[in-house]
Amino acid sequence: MGRMARRRQKIWITRAQPAANATAERVRALGHDAMIAPLLEVHALEDVHVDLSGVAALAFTSANGVRTYADICAERAIRVFAVGAATAQAARAAGFKLVLSADGDVEALAEGIGQRRGELRGVVLHPGALEPAGDLAGALEKQGVAARSLILYETAPVKLDAEEASQLVLADAVLLHSPRAAKALAAGFTKYTPAAGIPELRSAIADKHKRENGLTYKPSQIIVSCGGKHSCFNVIFATCEEGDEVIIPAPYWLSYPEMVKMAGAKPVIVQTTDQTEFKLTPDALRAAITPRTRLFVLNSPSNPTGSVYTPAEVKALGDVCVEKNVLIMSD
Repeated sequence: MGRMARRRQKIWITRAQPAANATAERVRALGHDAMIAPLLEVHALEDVHVDLSGVAALAFTSANGVRTYADICAERAIRVFAVGAATAQAARAAGFKLVLSADGDVEALAEGIGQRRGELRGVVLHPGALEPAGDLAGALEKQGVAARSLILYETAPVKLDAEEASQLVLADAVLLHSPRAAKALAAGFTKYTPAAGIPELRSAIADKHKRENGLTYKPSQIIVSCGGKHSCFNVIFATCEEGDEVIIPAPYWLSYPEMVKMAGAKPVIVQTTDQTEFKLTPDALRAAITPRTRLFVLNSPSNPTGSVYTPAEVKALGDVCVEKNVLIMSD
């Protein structure tokens, strides 16, 4: 170890920019060569609203969280807790005046904040990533500190081209700054993707809807799933709970009622006939709606009947749902 430490080494810096440049400077100052090739890149989420009402302090677990927060919120007088010197330095550089730091992980930070809970007159807000390295809010609750999370950004693996990868294998060592970077490296750089879909794919889907369907969506409004059944499952579990009712026209795809039951809700089956081409009418929909109705399943073309609702029929059903404040799941 002693001989390795004194020998000039090639160090691969995997940290996302802009922090990668600062890390590279420190590596070079120690007499080593720095190879900058981030494994992850940061994508700030759109239309994030920062609500500081009732917030006594901010808790940051990464410099990325500090920078992303500072870009969208001008408030700097609030107290800040940070994990590690780098995160604390980023907070001070962003203009925060009262910054306290703790070495270690989120558990160490939560313990440090817990020791000061008597000074806090409100909740601790944790601005961070879509998939954080640890559950700070949960750790704070164990310390008796009220906390909530604010998702500001997501990280996505960077695709390294063949030439770049061929140079990086010559590195003597790799500096990894997060569990996600380590997983990206172990998976071959590209296997570990965001749960909502990689940003490039979501942007392409948004472009398709605008180009072919005349519909405008932001990539942040799009979630990629592994199929229609997965999407339906996600919608039902995200919107329904015990005591809710979900209207399902019959004949229906056999999975609809079972997914509703798994969410703890009640499937309300409304029969249709060949007189309406097995399509639900606005009057029948209105009659089935109760104060507990949460969701209406609109399947067109229908499985199994093949019936297709016309634009006018879809609008008429939509008008009823708007009037009654009922969500529609279009499959």
